[in-house]
Amino acid sequence: MKSIRFWIPAFAWMTVIFLFSTDLFGASTTFSITRIVLRWLFPFLPEPAIATIHVGLRKVGHVGSYAALSYFYLCGLLKTFHPLPLWQTKWGVLAFVLCILYACTDEWHQSFSTVRTGSVWDVGWDTLGAAITQTVNRIRSKNS
Repeated sequence: MKSIRFWIPAFAWMTVIFLFSTDLFGASTTFSITRIVLRWLFPFLPEPAIATIHVGLRKVGHVGSYAALSYFYLCGLLKTFHPLPLWQTKWGVLAFVLCILYACTDEWHQSFSTVRTGSVWDVGWDTLGAAITQTVNRIRSKNS
């Protein structure tokens, strides 16, 4: 039961991802915020450029949030099941798979929203984030 504390960051981050997947953070809402910020920073930026940046920021959000989740899963797995905090293939792969499963359930959750849609492409972006984290951790462990 003591090991549950090692999973608190992962569960907290899963909650954040879940909240970002609600109608509150639909594309129209985040576009309005992006437009305000970009208009303030770059007043002459054309509308199509703002739209393109907005889409890019949303995809970066997918990659970054699942990169973080993959790291939190890895930490939970290592601290729970492995006495040394060194990256190992089985724990990295398991963290990666857990991210993919959560990404799938998150997109499924969005499919019930009135303003959101579930997208296999977004699962791809999420998977990229998880893969980056595990690749970086593997490289770091080889250099240690």
